[in-house]
Amino acid sequence: MIIKAQIIPLSTKGNVTLVGSYRDRDTDKEYFLNHSGKKVLTSIEETDRIFQHTFQDGFPLTISLDGDDFAQKAVIDFWKKHPLIKTDGFLNRNFISEQFYFLLSKKKKFLMITKLCWTN
Repeated sequence: MIIKAQIIPLSTKGNVTLVGSYRDRDTDKEYFLNHSGKKVLTSIEETDRIFQHTFQDGFPLTISLDGDDFAQKAVIDFWKKHPLIKTDGFLNRNFISEQFYFLLSKKKKFLMITKLCWTN
């Protein structure tokens, strides 16, 4: 399943920056999203870079993820639990302020199989 996600800033004027790290209230762990936005980490080295995105004039960030991949499911959970993001139908215990909106749309992958015929 392919998941298209959008992080939409609620501020439509000026620049707003979203940083990919937060402390989870349930587990009391610090979560980080690596700079590519494809992997969630619970500890980082000094040389690791953390995800950071600046939204300009309210334009959303579009992310394409594979819903069958465990690492990318963790990325979806990361954004749902981020304290500055609101997601419909999800109760975020880390929620502090509604500055961004997380919108998910799912599409099924279709596998096209072609028949191979051998002739002599």
